[in-house]
Amino acid sequence: RRFVRDCNRVYRAHSALHARDCEPEGFAWAVVDDALASVFAWVRHAPAAPPVAVIANFTTQAHDHYRLPLPRDGVW
Repeated sequence: RRFVRDCNRVYRAHSALHARDCEPEGFAWAVVDDALASVFAWVRHAPAAPPVAVIANFTTQAHDHYRLPLPRDGVW
């Protein structure tokens, strides 16, 4: 229950996760074809809000030096 509660807090706190759900401009794939590392990544966008990157690693191994094609430099 705590995990779902925390996910809901993040969802409400970042409009990029929900503001453009039905619009193509609200979503962009970043990594869709890395079967070797089992990683998917996408970026969500909303007007007047910073983008949010969602990265999913479907393995038990950490990828410490994994590079992502994100839309801008900086700390995410």
